[in-house]
Amino acid sequence: MKQLFTITALALSTAAYAQPVISNGNNMPPVGYSDTVSIVATGANPGSGGANVTWNFSAHTPMLVGKFTVVNPANTPYASTFPSATFGIELTPFSGSSMYEYYIISAAKWETVGGGITSSGGDDYTPNPKTMIPFPFSFNDVVTDVFTKQNGTHNLTMTYDGYGTLITPYITYNNVVRMKREFGGNDYFYEWFVTTPYLMTVATYDNNNGRLTFVGKSVINSIKDVSTASTQVTVIPNPVTSSAIIRINAASNLNGKVIVTNVMGSVVKELSVKNNEAILSREGLTAGLYFYNVVTEKGSAAKGKFVVE
Repeated sequence: MKQLFTITALALSTAAYAQPVISNGNNMPPVGYSDTVSIVATGANPGSGGANVTWNFSAHTPMLVGKFTVVNPANTPYASTFPSATFGIELTPFSGSSMYEYYIISAAKWETVGGGITSSGGDDYTPNPKTMIPFPFSFNDVVTDVFTKQNGTHNLTMTYDGYGTLITPYITYNNVVRMKREFGGNDYFYEWFVTTPYLMTVATYDNNNGRLTFVGKSVINSIKDVSTASTQVTVIPNPVTSSAIIRINAASNLNGKVIVTNVMGSVVKELSVKNNEAILSREGLTAGLYFYNVVTEKGSAAKGKFVVE
């Protein structure tokens, strides 16, 4: 399994930024820190490296797939397998079981000792941990690493190939660092790191499948609804935990219904509209991203998205 939902984002500006240097791992997110994970399954372009680059992914529509939480590795189900770990992450998909990432943070580097660990296995790097980031790490640095896991020993080349601004569909970050991680041949991926307030990977791109992953700042309220000039819709609350009101702010009362579909396009609910409102119950809906379409006798009046937690 390729390394994680470790991911990072940046801010848009015409100003040039000084070259960020990752000096150490003293500012990792604290235990209990949690945020969301979302993916663009295919078709993403990672862009070029260089100085003061803007990587703009704002046009993509990611699918929210789960969340990550920083944990104390000693309090996780597989602590005895990775007793040297000093930093851990629990990855919880909206469908499926949690998996765990185990790391060692030292003065010299950030290393992985366990990746994607579940009851059925995962990647165990304890024979020779895999380097995530060497310290210090500066623009144009190239560092090689040899690591070992169940299927043998592998070579890794890490290049600090760019810095600048990362724009995600949710937020924009400044002073982002991009690393290219190469395993040989066409097997490589990119990671974008932020260094403040915490050292985090906020985005990754995997060349093997073209997948772009965002970790953090997936604020659902920032998803823009597509509505007509005279019809605006709000979902309260969003994310939905038990029930919500889909409120249609129109110039007159609408006769129609709200059609709710899942990410596969299947209709999961049809709600009646009364006094320009529809009541949405979470019953029958698994956690994840959903789409609504307000349909009247004149056709589609508004479309948008919401999340069920």
